[in-house]
Amino acid sequence: PLASALAPFGIVPESGQTLLHERMGPMGRIADPVTVLVPQTEGHSIAGAIRGLNTVLSWAIPIELQAKPGVHSAPLLELAGSDDLWAESAWLNLWRRSPQSRQVMPNQPIFNANEDVRRENWILAAAAERQLAGAPQRVVVVGSNGWVGDAVLARNEQVIDGRVTSQWAGNGALFDASISWLANMDDLIGPGTQARPIATVKPLDPRQLSTIGWVLMAGMPGLILLLGMASRLVFG
Repeated sequence: PLASALAPFGIVPESGQTLLHERMGPMGRIADPVTVLVPQTEGHSIAGAIRGLNTVLSWAIPIELQAKPGVHSAPLLELAGSDDLWAESAWLNLWRRSPQSRQVMPNQPIFNANEDVRRENWILAAAAERQLAGAPQRVVVVGSNGWVGDAVLARNEQVIDGRVTSQWAGNGALFDASISWLANMDDLIGPGTQARPIATVKPLDPRQLSTIGWVLMAGMPGLILLLGMASRLVFG
C-alpha cells in the first residue's frame, strides 16, 4: 500500500526484494542483510548533510526513480554494485531466523540469475517534490524499516579524540535533515552536533593513490640519493 502511494512521485520501491551481501561467517559463506555505507551522493540538501557519515540499513530494498512531469526527485543514498551484492527474492527463510542463527543457517540464499538482480548502482533512499494545489508537497523514502530505530540511533561505540560519538551518525543526520526538509525549513539542514566530531576524509581516486604510491616508493629514495650526491659535491 505504501509503495502505490509513492507512484505519483515517480518513486518505486522494489519491496519484493532485499539486498544481501555475501560475506564469510564462522561456518563459511553467509548472506548478510545488513548494508553499511558511507554516502557520497550529491545534488540534494539532505544528501549533503549525510555525505561522508557512516550509515547502516537493515533489510534494505532497492528504489527506482522514474521521471514524472512536474516532479523533482533525487537519490539520497546510493551504493555501488559488486559481485557479492544482489537483490534477493527468496529471503523469507532468512528473515525468520534470529540474527545469531543466520550465521549458522544451512542453505544460505545465493544469487539466482533467473530470479535475483545485480546492478551497477543501487538507490536506497530518495526525496521528491511536486506542486499540489499551489503548495509544495514533499516526500522522503528510505528503503529500510529499521534505519531510525533505537538500536541504531542510540548506539554509541566510537571514541574519537576522547569523545564518544554515534557509530551510525548518518542515520541520525538523515532523520534530522529529512524532518527539516519536509517542514520546508531547508536552512536548518546540516550534519548536526553528533556528526561534527567525526573526521571525514574524501576518498582518494585510483590516480591519486597511484601518485602517492610512486612518491613513497621512488620519490623518497630518489630524494635521499640526490641529497647524498649534493652533500658529496659540496663537502667532498
